[in-house]
Amino acid sequence: MNDPEDLIKEMMKTTGSALQIENIMMESFRDLLKDEIKNKMKETLEKNPEIKKEIGEAVETLIEARLKEAYALIKLAKASSKLGLEAAPPKIRDEMVQSFTSLFEKELMELMKGF
Repeated sequence: MNDPEDLIKEMMKTTGSALQIENIMMESFRDLLKDEIKNKMKETLEKNPEIKKEIGEAVETLIEARLKEAYALIKLAKASSKLGLEAAPPKIRDEMVQSFTSLFEKELMELMKGF
């Protein structure tokens, strides 16, 4: 006679694998649906260049806004660093300046390698 615990474990395994297959099928269906929607939108854009141009301009504006936001965050970080350095005792200030300098030097060198 089978142990009820073993029977429950086997049922859980079977149910789990069935759910995995169902999840894969649902994900695949969503991907197909997304592809169809993308194709329909591309066709519509090709038929209407004004909308395509408008979207392009909006994307450029968005990129510009994100870059301005990043620049503002950098300026804020710089001002915050200055404030922290001004408030720190001289001994710690020297250590912090050295740490900031080496950190930014390393990061800038890595960034410049990409160009």
